[in-house]
Amino acid sequence: MLSAIALRRLRMLSTAPSGVDLQSKLTFLAQLAGMGYRVENPDGYNDSVLYDFAETVEVLKEMRGGKVDYVPLFSGFPDKVPEDRAYFVDRLIGYLVRDCLTYPQGTRLENGLVVPDWLFDLKEFGADPIAQMQDPQRFAAAREEQSGRKQDAHVEWVSLRFADFAEIEERALDYLRGNLYARSSIQESLRTDLEWLLGHFSAETIDPDQVVFRETRTYLSKYYWQCGNYLMVSRLCDTPTDFLRLFAALTEGDVSLAGKITYPRLKRAQRRVMLEALEGASSLEEDLRRYRGLWLAVGRGLHPAAESKNYPRTAAAFQALRNGTIRSFNSNIEMAFQAGTSLQILDRLAQRPTLLARRLQQLLKANPGQEEAIFHKLSECAAQVPLKILIQLESTFRNQWRSNYRCIFNKNGKLRVLPRPYILHGSILERLADVLAAEARAQVTAKTSWAGKKCWIDPILKNYTVPFQLRKASPGMLLLGRGTRLPLDTGKVLRLFVYWKQQKHRTDLDLSLVKFDQNLKYTGHVSYTRLASEGIVHSGDLQDAPLGAAEFIDVELAAVANQTDCRYLAPQINRYSGEPFGHMDCHSGWMIRDRVDARYETFDLKTVQNKFDLTGTSGYCVPILVDLVRSEIVFIDLYVTGSRSHNTAERAVSDLSVLSAEMVKLGEMLPNLYDLAVLHQQARGAQRVESQPEAEISFGLSGQTYAVDRMEKILSELC
Repeated sequence: MLSAIALRRLRMLSTAPSGVDLQSKLTFLAQLAGMGYRVENPDGYNDSVLYDFAETVEVLKEMRGGKVDYVPLFSGFPDKVPEDRAYFVDRLIGYLVRDCLTYPQGTRLENGLVVPDWLFDLKEFGADPIAQMQDPQRFAAAREEQSGRKQDAHVEWVSLRFADFAEIEERALDYLRGNLYARSSIQESLRTDLEWLLGHFSAETIDPDQVVFRETRTYLSKYYWQCGNYLMVSRLCDTPTDFLRLFAALTEGDVSLAGKITYPRLKRAQRRVMLEALEGASSLEEDLRRYRGLWLAVGRGLHPAAESKNYPRTAAAFQALRNGTIRSFNSNIEMAFQAGTSLQILDRLAQRPTLLARRLQQLLKANPGQEEAIFHKLSECAAQVPLKILIQLESTFRNQWRSNYRCIFNKNGKLRVLPRPYILHGSILERLADVLAAEARAQVTAKTSWAGKKCWIDPILKNYTVPFQLRKASPGMLLLGRGTRLPLDTGKVLRLFVYWKQQKHRTDLDLSLVKFDQNLKYTGHVSYTRLASEGIVHSGDLQDAPLGAAEFIDVELAAVANQTDCRYLAPQINRYSGEPFGHMDCHSGWMIRDRVDARYETFDLKTVQNKFDLTGTSGYCVPILVDLVRSEIVFIDLYVTGSRSHNTAERAVSDLSVLSAEMVKLGEMLPNLYDLAVLHQQARGAQRVESQPEAEISFGLSGQTYAVDRMEKILSELC
């Protein structure tokens, strides 16, 4: 398991003391290269890597989406794609022949349906061309034909490294600590591996005081709870809401408490631990009221009234909760804003510095002419605002002029775009940003000094946003923040793909591509209703996936970039019917191709630049935007609420235009890794150098002290 985690998460190949057979080494490295993997330290090879060779290959294939079979509807894609209207008419004729003739002539499929030979050449299809449903015999034949095709010469290289057990143990422990100590949420897809690592290294290797993010503390609490170490649970769960999160984790619920949770049965000792913690909570009644329904359910199993002698405060709080007589801190704050007396509760807000920081804009808008009093109070308590919040708010205020809308990502990763109710005067926003930036610099200065050390920062980090929200981020090869821009060679072909395999119900996903002009106005699309446009072609619509279905769209970038009415391309994965994304084996991604005619593999593992799993229950997903003018891919990872069924590109054009426009702006408004690196370099006293080899501290994409491919270290040590 450790070797698999090291390969999947750390890109490390485990080795043990062994000999080296030159022929085996060359064969092994060649097979890796055939999948698009190269080794940074080939001299570290020995024959021990062959012990688990089959498992290693499976993990490497899965990372790039290569463990499944990709069979498009049109076997001749992209060369032989039928014209929309003609194909529709042929399908209609096929339906009429099936329904009207008692003994239709043609090829009989395994499901008993007949495809007229005079209407369709089945060799040109990977499924029933009439109903666009999968057939086992046709699928097997098309899969066999795909296996005999050539591979593309282009490779999107992914680097690996040979490492012995000691190095892997050290890096895996650093990885575990980095994720647990990060000032942001943990990707849900990482939790199984992190729980295994926690059990492997034992909880004694983790400093609970450095676990600051609430949801992460919850998962650590779950580990201690299951081990029976209730003392550590009490140490980590220091508010009543923490126990609700713990219950959600124990019952596989939503630890963000955005959805319903199940209340677990508690032993007597566990009830006592919880009652003692509640009795000592500083804001007991307020925390109970925040999740009133959940706490009423918990109270029925906790029996606080029966323990009123030992826990009188807790019993009284639950009684008030049932009677509806609790008024919370937040409700008092809201009432003050509604009554126009928010300045009078400024001191109370300052008791919670983070809340004050988040309410700054609202305070300043509600109290014109009182800016000095508000700024003075902010200066008094800003030191208690977490660095992460300071960085986020400083960037928000400094860049707010870019958009009249605000983007809100909820706890399930879905996006809402709302008009800003008001915008402060530019000079006030700049002053706010300066105050927050000064405090952020002060907090960074207090960290370990880098005085006398040389620091190199890769300018490309300006294109990489800091990924503060990771819980619902799509798990994939690349861990990127929304708004990150990746370089794109417009001399290549961009091949988009989606794969899904239904579980219980017939499921139809649709891959589409919407074209926008410079102003994000709709200028066209390619989907199952329009199979081709100039420079863009679709592989055909599959309407069920018992065997695993795949759809592709090719974009000849040079041809599309020359179109005056097209600047942005927005791929879209619609759930037309059936099971949600997260209930199936379902993933998407893109390849960078040189060769895309029908002589070459439709899915070529080594050309995959990114593959990511599709999750959740949304109506559709928008993974990226393609900016043809800047020759870049903008990573946006959006899940958007749609209809329960029949989501299509045409119906979503208006919303997609607004979402795309705001995501382009958002990428310019969010904190980026370059500015974060400069902040630390300057505040901690390092000398900036222009050459990476002479630096003692470096920031870059890979192989540096702080690298994009080690985001957990950045989030735990720099934010």
